[in-house]
Amino acid sequence: MLGLAAKKGSIVSGGDACERALKKGAGGLLIIAGDAAGNTRDRFAGLSRGGKADLLVFGARGELGRRIGKGDRSVVLVTDKGLAFGILELLGLAEK
Repeated sequence: MLGLAAKKGSIVSGGDACERALKKGAGGLLIIAGDAAGNTRDRFAGLSRGGKADLLVFGARGELGRRIGKGDRSVVLVTDKGLAFGILELLGLAEK
């Protein structure tokens, strides 16, 4: 699903780009790599609060980057709400 979102152009990746997107009101699903630095996790947990984006900690930086066709990524934002819901649903985490 992440690869599909990337092909569709519904992915923002990298810390600075994701932060700018969230501050501009982009929402969806914010995915943080499990091996991201603690300050990165704290920073984005704060940015996702208030319903801006659902938050998911998943995989490692290398795996997260590979799934979107890029190098290591600590943070990825899925901006398409339908795809974001689909990812959560596949993982059994979607609220109906």
